[in-house]
Amino acid sequence: APDSDDDALDSYLRDRGHREPSEEADETEVADMAQRRESRASRRSTGADDNDDVGDGDVAPLDLYGFPLRALDDAAIKARARCAETASRRSKRWQAYREGKPLPDDLSHEQTRVSRPDGALKTLMRKGVPHDLRPKVWIAASGAASKKTRAPRAYYKRLRSLPVEKAVRDQVDIDLVRTFPENSGYNTEVGRETLRRVLLAYARHNPGTGYCQGMNYVGAFLWLVLRDEEMVFWVMVCLLDDICQPGVHAPDIRGTISEYRVLHGLLATREPRLQRHFEKTETDLVMIASKWLLCFFTESLPPESVARVLDAVFSEGFKVWFRVCLAMLKLNESELLKCDSLPDTMQLLQNSFRRMHDADALMRFAFKRVKRFSRSEIDTHRATVRDVIASEKEEREKMDRERRKIRDEREAAKAAREEEERRARE
Repeated sequence: APDSDDDALDSYLRDRGHREPSEEADETEVADMAQRRESRASRRSTGADDNDDVGDGDVAPLDLYGFPLRALDDAAIKARARCAETASRRSKRWQAYREGKPLPDDLSHEQTRVSRPDGALKTLMRKGVPHDLRPKVWIAASGAASKKTRAPRAYYKRLRSLPVEKAVRDQVDIDLVRTFPENSGYNTEVGRETLRRVLLAYARHNPGTGYCQGMNYVGAFLWLVLRDEEMVFWVMVCLLDDICQPGVHAPDIRGTISEYRVLHGLLATREPRLQRHFEKTETDLVMIASKWLLCFFTESLPPESVARVLDAVFSEGFKVWFRVCLAMLKLNESELLKCDSLPDTMQLLQNSFRRMHDADALMRFAFKRVKRFSRSEIDTHRATVRDVIASEKEEREKMDRERRKIRDEREAAKAAREEEERRARE
């Protein structure tokens, strides 16, 4: 059967305008059944007690990642059922990889890529990797497998034995208990201790960056998918060091600030009316939505939508992140244009991201409704941003020098007056 991406997108856009409960009882019942099947599969995979007699009021159903499914409206239930059906059909196309067909390495590394993925594999990954194959595909496509092979022997084990600053350990320990508190797969002693070791190992691996809040959510989500501690570390290294720009998770998050300026630049050429509105209302997305990048959507989008974004990121690189951001902004443009304050804009975007259960529609919109752009265009924006930031830094330093000069002159004048007064008294 042909893919139903266009139908899925059309259905999603219709549902956005009609969020009232559906009168189609039979369709809702089918969607509810699909949701329950997904929950039961997840509970079995996480070792939870699969008890079909538990009432909806007692235990919330879980998704494939161990997150409770609560307060889903009719549109979300339909979207999840639609995506689950599509994923089941597409899963058959991956059978060759289940049977041992090799996957190429380093698909997502823009700087180190030797060859691009073949078109068929790129399309497959953009349309979604089957849940059971994600560990294998992400480890290969991200470059984690080859990076581990090239690293010194027992590199991860040796990192774990090295000391780390107390401040880093303390912050990691604080964030462990804040991470996905409702997730049944992570929120165990095994899950928290695994993430602790991974985060501290990364801090030792990249001491210039160390640990930054947001990494905890990235690492925890990778753990929920991969369930292999060392490979979580290596995939995280590939994502943060190779795919993301330098400085994204630096102590001053300078890389994050730069990438959001690039995002505003791309928005200006694709949705100029919205960008002008942001400028008029002094809306800087990094101020209200830094989690999109620092947590790589894991604290913003529903889990399956996050996984679908990462499927494409590991195949096509960081530009997918820009596409998804632009897609969500474009989808919400009419509502955003009505927001005249940062809190209103932030709340609208948070709600919209949280409700984006239709991963098929999101990815279709990101790749078909967002105007195309190349890596060279991104690089041009990045170069412009670097120049602007350098100019701003130079201007700040100039102003600092002028302030210091004025301060020194005032202090010298004050000292001269005091000396003159002292002599007068003598």
